[in-house]
Amino acid sequence: MKGLSDREILESVKKGNHSDYAILIDRYKNKAFSMLTRMLKNKMEAEEVLQDCFLKAFKGLNNFKGEAKFSTWFYKIVYNSALSRLSLQKRKTESEMTSIDEHFDLKSDYDYNISEQNDLSLYINEMVNKLPPNYASV
Repeated sequence: MKGLSDREILESVKKGNHSDYAILIDRYKNKAFSMLTRMLKNKMEAEEVLQDCFLKAFKGLNNFKGEAKFSTWFYKIVYNSALSRLSLQKRKTESEMTSIDEHFDLKSDYDYNISEQNDLSLYINEMVNKLPPNYASV
């Protein structure tokens, strides 16, 4: 089966030979993993997203028209999945920052009128004192 084209393997998978999908996984996993690692900058995230991509592709095989090569279609899934994960990470980070702001009731710089170095030191100490002990030690 390894010498077969993607199109032949896909036809076999669509006929019910689902185990043949493993050939496509072997064929594309390294390049897709490399792409995801570069984009996400985290190997564990890349592995998780890669598994999701192969699952999405498998579930969407009936939507694959064959107008483009399977590799093109699959790498588009990989690329879009990476963008979605990056967007999710960004939203999560922003949400965490908002949560921190709300938790510590941080004031804006205007509220403190920090004009001298002593005022700045007092402000920093005040903020550090509001941190939980494990964060304050950093």
